[in-house]
Amino acid sequence: MTGYGKAECELSQKKITVEVKSLNSKQLDLNTRLPGVYREKDLEIRKEISDKLIRGKIDFSIYAESLGTESNAAINSTIVKNYFSQLSQISSELGLEMNNSALQIIMGLPEVVKTEREELDETEWNNNTEFCQGDFEYP
Repeated sequence: MTGYGKAECELSQKKITVEVKSLNSKQLDLNTRLPGVYREKDLEIRKEISDKLIRGKIDFSIYAESLGTESNAAINSTIVKNYFSQLSQISSELGLEMNNSALQIIMGLPEVVKTEREELDETEWNNNTEFCQGDFEYP
């Protein structure tokens, strides 16, 4: 019961790769690695795998790669301007010159870059199998 399988799906904005590796073992030992957006499906995935594969040391992985230019990170320009204004005021009070490194400093300050958590698209989850292609080998 040694085997390896890999399938890939290309959706509109991402590429999803699924890998299954198994080694012979007397009992089921299942390890899953999932991106954060798919964590809520962990129990469903485990059940599906344990229904199909009775025993073995199984490593199951899903990798998601963004294909588009969309990003879930955005710069909060209001906060950047506020920080810049405050730094400018402090610099002038101290008699210091404001230089280009101020923006680099500001970009590292809290709440400047806001990252939104990606939500799982149930339609994508339910329909992705028809777009997947892959090879699964169990000698």
